Amino acid sequence: MLQRFLTYLKEGDRFAGLEISTRNGQAFYGLLEVKREKNILQIQNWAEEETLEGILQNVPKNIPLNVLIQTDQVISKMIHVSGKDHNSLLLEAFPNLEINSFYYEIIMDSNSSIISIAGKRYIDELLTTIIKDKYSLVQFHLGLSTLEVLLPYWESNKIITTNLELNIEDQKIAGFNPNRTLNTQKYLINNLELMSTQILAFSGILAYLQNHLPISNFIDINQHSVRKFRYGRSTALSMKGLLIFLLMILLCNFFIFNYYYDRIGALNDSLAMTANQQSSYEQLEFSVNRKKNKIELMNSSSWSKTSLYLDRFASNLPSSIKLDQLTFQPLQMPVREGKSIAYREGIITLSGSSSNSGAFSQWIEKLEQRKWIKSVETTDYGVQKGNTSIFILEIILDETGS
Repeated sequence: MLQRFLTYLKEGDRFAGLEISTRNGQAFYGLLEVKREKNILQIQNWAEEETLEGILQNVPKNIPLNVLIQTDQVISKMIHVSGKDHNSLLLEAFPNLEINSFYYEIIMDSNSSIISIAGKRYIDELLTTIIKDKYSLVQFHLGLSTLEVLLPYWESNKIITTNLELNIEDQKIAGFNPNRTLNTQKYLINNLELMSTQILAFSGILAYLQNHLPISNFIDINQHSVRKFRYGRSTALSMKGLLIFLLMILLCNFFIFNYYYDRIGALNDSLAMTANQQSSYEQLEFSVNRKKNKIELMNSSSWSKTSLYLDRFASNLPSSIKLDQLTFQPLQMPVREGKSIAYREGIITLSGSSSNSGAFSQWIEKLEQRKWIKSVETTDYGVQKGNTSIFILEIILDETGS
């Protein structure tokens, strides 16, 4: 699983092969795009055009592109010589060849060698046209050099491509001739159906996937292109992954920040409500304490004066009169919630009973004569039992009197 992921990271799962060839004197451009799924290649797209610019419009720029060149500018020759060094094989096939002016590619078996050559200027101009439009060129090959990767899967004794007909013996190329017909054939290679015009492009893709590099003087160019593509793809995907990771972190931080921001907001609201409640409580406590102090002060004053007036009333009280209650500065009305407490200042209410009406009347007259009393009013008087009467007096004090 890890190996598959690393391979995808380096190469991806889509690959393209571009055949550039000449067929009966006419330029031919064929683009094959395949996709790898669980190590099985599936054809995704096939396009044919008559110009390079036209075919390049079908090439995705983010997948590895393998270019197979088999035009009339490429010369392929088979010699029945093998085992020699490259230069010897080149001179054997092409005497007086200026090697430095040509690209070459060689495939060999035990008995023969197939050598393909093309002028460097022609190939460089062709590749420059592809590279300048930022297509992901990873390899290029000359002639039929990549077809040898198909031989282990080939069951027929012939391979027909866009412009060549190859004879196959013992899974080796025994010879080849130009294919001057425009007829196409179907082949089944490892359960993959291919047209004859797709064979060369597919062999280029397979060579890339198998890291198959025939003998050539441009191996370094191909290897550099492969490394550049794989590094660029890995870097781009890593950057995308890093950006996604950073965005995920920022998104998580955003949600976490929002969560705690809302929590802090709720706590602040709660604190503000608590502070308001505390303030209201303190104000209420202050008001209650103020009223309490006021009442205590008034009660203290009232009690001292009540004691004074009790002594005054008791000093001349007839024996036939009994006092039950003395209220100094009674309330104007019953205490109610939300209402202020009001007193009848300078008023004393006195209640009791009398067993002698005459003595009661004389006692009232004496009270009215006191300097500290302004008036005496009997607010209630009635016979209770026998000769005993109950009474309630309202006495208005004269604060100027002593």
